[in-house]
Amino acid sequence: MGNNKIFLLATVLCIQFVIIVCVIRGYHPTINAAINLSTATEGSQLLQPLQFQPPTDAATKTSRERTKEIRLESESTRTSPVGTAQHDVGVHLRSANNGGTSQSSNKLTVIVLVKTGPNYFKRRQTTRELWFNRCRSGNYAGDSPHHATENQALRATFDVHCLFVSGTSTNKTINDLLQREQEDKKDIHIAPFVDGYDKMTAKSQWSLLWVLLSQRSSDYVMLVDDDVYVVFGTLLPWLKEQPRTKFYAGHSHYNRMVVLCRHDPGHPNCIDMYGFKERLYPHFASGFAYVLSRDAAALSVMQVVSGSVHGLPGKVEDAMLSVMLARSGVNLQSHYGFVHWIDEHNRCPPHTAVMVVGNVPIKTLHRFAQNEAAGRHVCNNG
Repeated sequence: MGNNKIFLLATVLCIQFVIIVCVIRGYHPTINAAINLSTATEGSQLLQPLQFQPPTDAATKTSRERTKEIRLESESTRTSPVGTAQHDVGVHLRSANNGGTSQSSNKLTVIVLVKTGPNYFKRRQTTRELWFNRCRSGNYAGDSPHHATENQALRATFDVHCLFVSGTSTNKTINDLLQREQEDKKDIHIAPFVDGYDKMTAKSQWSLLWVLLSQRSSDYVMLVDDDVYVVFGTLLPWLKEQPRTKFYAGHSHYNRMVVLCRHDPGHPNCIDMYGFKERLYPHFASGFAYVLSRDAAALSVMQVVSGSVHGLPGKVEDAMLSVMLARSGVNLQSHYGFVHWIDEHNRCPPHTAVMVVGNVPIKTLHRFAQNEAAGRHVCNNG
């Protein structure tokens, strides 16, 4: 019996070695333009290949070439835009902003991905009305006349594109409504897996991969929840002064303990990941909002594509992102402008240059918009 176990273990190790060698050489046979994040749970599964509609400029490329592209982006800084995306939502991102004007090579392109659930119709509509549609109008600082000069300056420097990202539902009616909303608004990218709390990491990594493949001229990628308020008038000038490479910023969490499911199976955020030995997570940005340079996004995705991350937990998206980035030499830059909302009398003090406020009730989001339109501090309680 003991010899059989040794033989089985040796066989498994040999297979893993062959797979690793294939990945390193760029022969990963199952990438096919994306990763199957639909099976990513808190268990010990390696992410499997995903079939979805890639941009047509990549449609004829082999999986080896597409994998090599992402790897090259993760190893060096992009120097010029490459190609154009023909995917329906990708085209919409390019044409909707600023009346359909083409992007200028000297502008910074920021992609804002809003993580949402398939049944959160009201949240999405509120987000559109309050700040999301500024990506289309180009009135980043606000729609009031007193914002005109500021908007003109921001448009000269930035192209900002906003997009909702949602998985599917197990309810056919919700899926049908979501599809109609996507066809009508053309601002939702629907991931081909069932949405849920255990797919949070899947959604974020899948979204980053989609941006890398379809939005070739992006400089920064920002992921936010659908209950946040984004203050572009503060965010964009700050972002202009930040590094273009190996950049990762948000509201920081420090010294968070790793909870293993085998030790505490009832813990809501426990993980079981093969080979994961860290006792503390690296400092990480709260999942309500964080921003990455394009190469940092590529470094994160390559950790998954290359098979370096096994059994990627689905529930602790923000913490696991920091693990993947830290392994690639990218550390968090904490900033007080990313505000984690608690209540009317806590956080978001008047002296804070707020860029994003997270976990905000819909009623409070409307008040933020009213404050900004009136030229007041966004969190003014008066």
